[in-house]
Amino acid sequence: MASYCDGEWEGRQVKACGRTIFQQEPRLTKAMLWLGAGLILSVTSSCSSLNGGSPTKVEKKIEEQKLGPLHDSMVGWLFSKDGLHLAYATNQGAKWFAVADGQVGPEYDGIEGGTPVFSPDGNRVAYVAAKGDKRVVVVDGQAGPRYDAIRKGHPVFSPGGKRFAYAAQKGNKQVVVIDGQVGPEYGGIAEGHPVFSPDGNRVAYVAANGFKRFVVIDGQAGPECDGIGE
Repeated sequence: MASYCDGEWEGRQVKACGRTIFQQEPRLTKAMLWLGAGLILSVTSSCSSLNGGSPTKVEKKIEEQKLGPLHDSMVGWLFSKDGLHLAYATNQGAKWFAVADGQVGPEYDGIEGGTPVFSPDGNRVAYVAAKGDKRVVVVDGQAGPRYDAIRKGHPVFSPGGKRFAYAAQKGNKQVVVIDGQVGPEYGGIAEGHPVFSPDGNRVAYVAANGFKRFVVIDGQAGPECDGIGE
């Protein structure tokens, strides 16, 4: 049997209960199956080969592993960009848990939509959880302070994944939390902020007090202006 794909595998996909729900590189086929109370990931590789002159698809199972418990439901599941890590939220009655690479986090009253999220390198995971009417950001299993709300789409990681930041609502004020450190309270934080520099060493955001706007870079506020262009 001669291979004509020279080791280059075809497009990968994840199937759950026979339905394709995810396309993923690198060149692996990942099939997720609900078995009992657990989530199983079966990983196979596939390659088209020549057998008697006609193409034949060949598959070989590489591994199979239990990814974590699955209770009443599963939402917000996400693979890291390299396809090596999986996180999701699952509930048991009224309580919710985040599961990352099989590790179950503490119980909360809810897990916010759009989370969990992975850092770009896939080594860190974060999510927003509900405790009563308050919200907390949990990064690598460590919960931050309670706030009235966390901005949608947050937390965000630096390009290298070593740092994180998010904007939060505290009463009628807003704050930016960077690497767990809470910044000053302002009247507002601009949408899409804070942002990291490409090397991840610096962080900036536009804040407001009253009708004045200013840029905060590495915790230092600049001069007040009537407006700041995007």
